[in-house]
Amino acid sequence: MDGYYEINELLLIKKEFSNLLKKRVVLDVGANIGNHSRFFSEISSEVLSFEPNPITYRILEANTMNLDNVFTYNFGASDKDFITEATMIFGNLGGTSITQDRYSKMAVKKEKVIFHLKRLDDCEVIKDRDIGFIKIDVEGHELECLKGMSDLLINNNPIIAIEQEAEVINNGSSPAIEFLEELGYVNKFEACKAMD
Repeated sequence: MDGYYEINELLLIKKEFSNLLKKRVVLDVGANIGNHSRFFSEISSEVLSFEPNPITYRILEANTMNLDNVFTYNFGASDKDFITEATMIFGNLGGTSITQDRYSKMAVKKEKVIFHLKRLDDCEVIKDRDIGFIKIDVEGHELECLKGMSDLLINNNPIIAIEQEAEVINNGSSPAIEFLEELGYVNKFEACKAMD
């Protein structure tokens, strides 16, 4: 297990959910270079990894090419299909974001890349799969991502882990968390917060 980024969080997921996930599919939405995808491949039947950054996607492909149960896709998740510009920060590829002005005050080297985003509810690769767990790390695009997979969430009722910036969370909630609660999900934010 050594060598994984965020290993404590991943080990907690393994402890709590590995029995549930053995025969189910994991979605890694915002897969970055494949750290979580590789880990999930050990505890689930199949991993579908989505990464819209074309540069990061090449690393994701290389990092998962020897795993028979990981399938990678060079697009991200949103509430509609579109192509847009994203800001990539050198030294933090995982922080690439389409959120406006997120890095405007930072004195770092930036570059624009093109993202292709899709509604996961419309993707053939999702249909007829038993989705048991979804990890979402989409740099400020969480609500749109969730809205584009609402049918999947209702039909599969997967466990969801979302990484969000602290500034979007207010009194233990956020627009993404509120959306999930409207679908019947229970907010476990406080339990996760206690791990920090």
